[in-house]
Amino acid sequence: MSLVTTNRLQLPVPFDGTESIDFLRAQNLTLKIENNKLEQENMELRHNLQLALTKAGSWGGMKQRVSLNKPQSVVVERLWVGDASSVVNRASFDGAAVMESLEQQVAEIQDQLNQALHEKQSLAAAYEDLRRVANDQKQEITKLSSVRGDKGTAAAYFQSQISFLHSEVERLESACLASQEEALEKIRLAAQEHQIHLEERNQEVLAAKDEVNRVRAFAGIHGSASAMGKGGLRGGKLDGEDLLSRCRMMEVQLASSLAEKNALHIENGDLHAKVRKLEAAARDKKQIMQDIKRTAANDTTVSSEHAQRLSLLLASTMDDKSKVEAELDEAYKRLHVLRVSSLSQTEPLPMTETCVQSDPPVETHDGGCQVDVIGHFADPTTQSAQALRHALETKCAEFDEARLQLETLATIHKESLQFLETTKKRLVDEKQRTGDLESDVERLSLQLRSLPPRAGNKMRRVRRSSFAARDARYNPQGSPTVLRDHQETSGG
Repeated sequence: MSLVTTNRLQLPVPFDGTESIDFLRAQNLTLKIENNKLEQENMELRHNLQLALTKAGSWGGMKQRVSLNKPQSVVVERLWVGDASSVVNRASFDGAAVMESLEQQVAEIQDQLNQALHEKQSLAAAYEDLRRVANDQKQEITKLSSVRGDKGTAAAYFQSQISFLHSEVERLESACLASQEEALEKIRLAAQEHQIHLEERNQEVLAAKDEVNRVRAFAGIHGSASAMGKGGLRGGKLDGEDLLSRCRMMEVQLASSLAEKNALHIENGDLHAKVRKLEAAARDKKQIMQDIKRTAANDTTVSSEHAQRLSLLLASTMDDKSKVEAELDEAYKRLHVLRVSSLSQTEPLPMTETCVQSDPPVETHDGGCQVDVIGHFADPTTQSAQALRHALETKCAEFDEARLQLETLATIHKESLQFLETTKKRLVDEKQRTGDLESDVERLSLQLRSLPPRAGNKMRRVRRSSFAARDARYNPQGSPTVLRDHQETSGG
C-alpha cells in the first residue's frame, strides 16, 4: 500500500463518487456566490467614496436638510475645505490623497479576503487527502483480515485511531465556529455603538437647525427695530451683517454635521454588510458541520460492520487452526506406528522335508505374476501426512506474510501520526495568523472611525479662526454680547 503524504488537512468527503462530485459542485457554487457579493460590495463602496469626495453635499445619496442659496453655498463649500484663498487646490489635493489611501486599504482587504478563500480551499483539499488515506487504511485492513490470526487487536487499534482523528477534526471545526461567532458578536456591538452615535448626531443636527432658524428670526426683528430708531441705521446694518455671518457659520456647522452623519451612515452600512457576510459564512460552516456529522455517522456504521466481519474471520481462522493441529497430531501418531512396524524382525521357523510319491505325473504350467512393489509407498496414511505437512508449511508462509504486512502497517501508522502532528502544528500557526489578520482589520476599522472626528476637529478650528477674523473685522472694540454669542455658537 502506498501512503499519500500531504501538508494540508482535509475535509471528509462521502464514499460514493456521485455524492463527492455533488458536494464539490455545491461548495464551488457557494464560493462563486460569495465572490460575487464581495465584488458588488466593493463596487458600491468605491462608488460612494467617489461621490463623497467629488461632491461634498451628496454622501451616499442622502439629502441635506438645509437648502442654501448660491453665495451661501459657495461660502459653505470654502469653509468646508479650509481657507477661502486655497480652497480649490486643497480640495483637489486632499480628495485625491484620500481616494488613493482608501483604494489602497480596499485593495489590501480584498487581498486578505482572497487569501482567506485560498486557505479555505487548501484546507478542504487537505481534508479530502486525509480522508482518502483513512479509506485506504480501511481497505488494507479488510484485505489482511483473513490472515491476521490473533492480531485482531491491531485492527481495533487502527479503528480507535480513526475515530480519534474524526473527533479531532470536529473539535477544530467547533473552535473555528466559536471564533467566528465571537467576531460576529463584536461587529454587532460596534454596529450598535455606531447607531447610537448616529442618533446623537441627528439630535445635534436638529438642534443646530433650530438655532439657525432662531438666529434668522432674531436678525429680522432686530434689523427692523434698529432701522426705525434715530441714529441707529449704521448700528442696525452692522448687527444685520453680523447676524448674517453668524447664520452662514451656523449653516457651515450644520453642513459639517450632515457630512459626519453621512460618514457614520456609510460606516453603519459597511458594518451591516460585514454582519451579513459573517452570517452567510456561519450558515455555510453549519452546513459543512452537518455534512461532516452525517459522513462520520456513516463511517461509524461501516467501521462497526468491518469489525464484526473481522471478528468472524478471526474466529473461523482459529477454528481452522485447531482442526489443522488435531490432524497433524493424528498424522504424527500414524507415522510413529508405521515406523515401529517397519523396524520389527521375524524369526525363521524349523522346516521338515518329506517326500511323497504319487502316481500321476505333475503337470507344470508357465505363468507370470505382478508384485506390488509400491504398495507400501502408496499408503493413504502417508499421503495424508504429506498433504498435512504441505498445508502446514503454506499456513506458516501465509502467517509470515501477514506478520510482514502488519509490520508495514505499523510503520505506515507511525508516519500518519507524524503527519498528523505536523498538520496540528500548521493548524495552530494558521489560527495565530488568522488572529493577526483580525487584529489588522480591527486596526484599519479604528483608523477609518478616527477619520470623521479628525475632520470635525479641523472644521471646528476653521470655524474658530473665521469667527476671530470676523469679530476683528466687524467689532473692533470687542462687544461682550457678540463675543458671547460667538462662543456659544462655536461651543455648540
